[in-house]
Amino acid sequence: MAKNRVARYKRETERSKTTPAPPSRAIIVADASKQAPNNSYVGRSYYEDLPFVCEDCGKAEVWTARQQKWWYEVAKGSIYSTAKRCRACRKRWRESSPADKNPVGLGQLMKLVRDAIEPALLAAGFAFDARNKPRDPAERVWVDYSKARELFSFSVKPGTGYIIAELLDQSGACQTIAKTDFNNPTTRAAVMATVTAFASAVSEFMARPAPAP
Repeated sequence: MAKNRVARYKRETERSKTTPAPPSRAIIVADASKQAPNNSYVGRSYYEDLPFVCEDCGKAEVWTARQQKWWYEVAKGSIYSTAKRCRACRKRWRESSPADKNPVGLGQLMKLVRDAIEPALLAAGFAFDARNKPRDPAERVWVDYSKARELFSFSVKPGTGYIIAELLDQSGACQTIAKTDFNNPTTRAAVMATVTAFASAVSEFMARPAPAP
């Protein structure tokens, strides 16, 4: 069934080949004497633009060298800290109540979804097949389950805000089973409500009687 997944994302790969290469990252020399005291013998000697994925909404962002210099040398942030949230999510996080500050990153979200839908998949005869670990922060993250001539895949593409579950057959035909808008939830309860709604749609589909041959 792997060839189905390859065909499924071939179009995205072809599009990415036509995308111009990003410009070189900006580099700024650091002033270690202005950095916060630390237990390391060597502080940061330079700053460069750092791509990252917001752990709350999944949006691809860049923590610029200039922003890092301000954070480490003016705000005196720990040299072991790094950017985790985009500006919008950071603002929401700061304004939320202490009880609401329970962020869920992309990896945590994938685990929550998998734990919620796996019982229904196993009951329907599917078994875990594969998952990817993308190096590009903007690349789709997916987990696959397979049985006989079918491949079930659920995925999240950073920046889109959607969790999608699809069923592919041997011919390469793709059917969307569930699609839930993960619209920047700022509380743990909102995250779990989104995951539950998604899992319910998948479970309902898996419980349907198989079509007559």
